[in-house]
Amino acid sequence: MLKVGFIGCGNAAIYLDEDPLKRHFYSHFKPLKILEGKFVIKAAYDPSPDSLSYFCDAAKINPCKSLQDFTRQDLDVVVVTTPTLNHLESIESIKYSTAKVIVCEKPLGLNRYQASQILGIAKEFNKKLYVNYPRRYDVFYENVLNLIHSDALGPLISMIGYTDNSLLMNASHMIDILLWFGGRPLDVKGHLDRQNPPRLVHGELDHGGYALIKHDSGCTSFMKAANTSREKHMFELDLHFEGGRVRLLDDDKSTEQYEWLPSDQHTGMQELKLVKKEFNVDTSQRMIRFYDEIFSNINNPMQDLDPLLDVNFVIDEIYG
Repeated sequence: MLKVGFIGCGNAAIYLDEDPLKRHFYSHFKPLKILEGKFVIKAAYDPSPDSLSYFCDAAKINPCKSLQDFTRQDLDVVVVTTPTLNHLESIESIKYSTAKVIVCEKPLGLNRYQASQILGIAKEFNKKLYVNYPRRYDVFYENVLNLIHSDALGPLISMIGYTDNSLLMNASHMIDILLWFGGRPLDVKGHLDRQNPPRLVHGELDHGGYALIKHDSGCTSFMKAANTSREKHMFELDLHFEGGRVRLLDDDKSTEQYEWLPSDQHTGMQELKLVKKEFNVDTSQRMIRFYDEIFSNINNPMQDLDPLLDVNFVIDEIYG
């Protein structure tokens, strides 16, 4: 059984899953409690006494009185759910700890420089590092990736992603999916959304924006991350292949597949026509699959960490 500790006991640690409307787990506490045969929460620290007390009461553990107290704990996995601004400081504090794995909330850093420093710590101290982009562990999105790799519709030519404003807190999820589907970024052009108000997150302004990404697979993607308010939630993708088109609607609720068929209005021409619409009936939890993978690979060689910088690279390029 792997011993887990939390640095940060707020929204991403536990509170987000108190919303009864959410279809997925969005925090780390509930998935780990469900996987109690594999993981056990042993320690937690947060500078907020209220958040620390609430989390420790739920986990039935004694709170760590300081970060120094936390770093002395015998742990296998440390989950970092502090504000993004504090990720580097939090991970720096545990570099000498017994933990083999660091799970860090997204994005890895406020910018690529901070993210690079975190990667340097993980490499130097031989820590596995995971960034919480849970759609990579969602069966729905995994099936789309398999379709891309199967070449059933030919090469993936382009993608369009529509998502919420705030590049760091929200749109980083879309950037990660575009990179997962299309490959690492070779070139990025973009600009910030100056028409809508930025989100204020832990005292930091988090703007929306637009991006055009050239991927190493040859695919080109465009992202719109601009809404008039954070209450207007959107996460949709439009994938164009040489042989067709796939739309992912309302995050992971349904897909539409189009193929080139004879046109109804132009003799000798073809048009993209809807041939299949499927609703997602999979009930597996992506955060469960995420932690299952961590458990299964705890003793395997460290994964290539360099791609973990790519989301921050794209955001930095949009900021210019």
